[in-house]
Amino acid sequence: MPGPVYLGKIQITWCMKCNLPILEDRTCSCGSQTIKVPLTPPGDAYPALGRSIKILRGTIDTAYGSGVGMGLLPEDKLILLNIIPSRDRAVEVVLDGLILGRSFYDPSMREWTFKPTMEGVRRLAGLTEQKKVTADEGAMAAILRKGSLLAPGVLSADQAIMPGDEVMIQDPNGRVFSVGSARMTGPEMVKMKRGIASKVREAEEHCPPKVLKGGQSWEDAVKANEDVLRRREEEAVEFIRRVARSHKLPRCVAFSGGKDSLCTLILVAKALEDFKIL
Repeated sequence: MPGPVYLGKIQITWCMKCNLPILEDRTCSCGSQTIKVPLTPPGDAYPALGRSIKILRGTIDTAYGSGVGMGLLPEDKLILLNIIPSRDRAVEVVLDGLILGRSFYDPSMREWTFKPTMEGVRRLAGLTEQKKVTADEGAMAAILRKGSLLAPGVLSADQAIMPGDEVMIQDPNGRVFSVGSARMTGPEMVKMKRGIASKVREAEEHCPPKVLKGGQSWEDAVKANEDVLRRREEEAVEFIRRVARSHKLPRCVAFSGGKDSLCTLILVAKALEDFKIL
């Protein structure tokens, strides 16, 4: 099968030393080479601010316990959201240059769900005991070979788990190595002698989470990308002037109040003196 369709080059990279998003694949001002962030195309990521981050933290709290959302997505770090293809609204959550999970809106239930990645559950494991399932060593070996967790392989499970819940699967030593969707309740996982306890989505040998130091601000991000932003602004302003010169037509900016149309309005205001706003 062909790979995903890219509508353009994904522009977001990350400096792991400064813990900042960097535009373009280049060397950060600190001298470190940036790494690519594995965003789902088209990769149009934006800052998680205001209502967006509040809803996301609340969704995580609902699933894993009060305060877990803030623990996973702290205020002293920069978080990006990347819109991904889905039946309705869905976003990828980027922190420390890594995808921690994906959040989906279900219009029929009128609620959000959060599906963590392996990096996400490694961090969640240290923040909560909810939604954990302990598998025996035999089940662990099968899961690492891309199998599902069967009920006979379950040693223990959070009694509050319901079918459809996102669960963290850990080994007998309490080390999380997989994440998936529950197919049974917690009590059924322990009691049943057959059937799929959890459909596994991701599984990896245990390793510690890759947590970076916090303390960054969006002002830091702007400063780190100042040269690129200035160059792109100059290119955009010149493009607008060139188009206006070549087409002797009324100039009008369609403005909705969103971030894209606001950016367009500011650029046109810098490029032209005579235009109208629709």
